[in-house]
Amino acid sequence: MKIARLGHDILSFLGRTDPSFKYVDEQRGSSNRFRPKRAQRVEILRLEGDLDENGVNDLRLALLESFRNGNSNIIINLAEVSYVSYLGIGALLERLQMARANHGDLVLVGPNLCTLRFIQMIGLTSVFSIYDSEDKALQHFGLGEVRAAG
Repeated sequence: MKIARLGHDILSFLGRTDPSFKYVDEQRGSSNRFRPKRAQRVEILRLEGDLDENGVNDLRLALLESFRNGNSNIIINLAEVSYVSYLGIGALLERLQMARANHGDLVLVGPNLCTLRFIQMIGLTSVFSIYDSEDKALQHFGLGEVRAAG
């Protein structure tokens, strides 16, 4: 699994960069990838591939690293995830509980129709906040829209 950590704060999206933030890329050997971006106090994880038994451990580790770095507000973008297993939902649920225990939240963005129905079937739509865009998820955290510098 590939994990590419790209760090940007809100100011860098507006054309002002934070020179103290570094870019780090890590190669983990699978087709699934996580691409996090920092948005002030919110970390965005963009997942690609299947969130099954092969990808769940890497997701857990990526989220645990986020918590260790002081990020308890996390957006998980599922727009490029084609399949989510029970293990994937379990990992998201356990990390949601960790985020809330640390006075934060974990929200989901852009799940496909099958994933959304799966979440509905197991009764977790009242547990997870689910949005159709990262901008709306950022508004959940009170950050407003993020626009690229033009």
